[in-house]
Amino acid sequence: MKCILVIDDDPTIRVVIRVGLEEEGYQIVELDSGTDAVEMIKSRPIDLVILDIFMDGKEGIETLSEIREVSNKLPIIVMSSSTEFFDISKDLGADHTISKPIDFETLFPLVNKLLN
Repeated sequence: MKCILVIDDDPTIRVVIRVGLEEEGYQIVELDSGTDAVEMIKSRPIDLVILDIFMDGKEGIETLSEIREVSNKLPIIVMSSSTEFFDISKDLGADHTISKPIDFETLFPLVNKLLN
């Protein structure tokens, strides 16, 4: 079973994504900030990251950079309600960007494409 790490400081968004992706057959691990993301990626197999840009504590851009220092191959989807940092995210190694609120008709095919 493929494992997806969802990093967002909003618990409602994490639950919505978790429930939706679990129904698609994925295992989900959740974090509420980027602080522990790199250690999580080092300590267990993660197949894909879904990362919010704007979070309390460590922001998504910094987290994205740190993840890319550890792995250039791990697929990362960056999400935000504001698209202003999408270009920077792609420059830093995000594979895809997606706008909030999350549209599962967009997210599911994207996740399936990156993992298969």
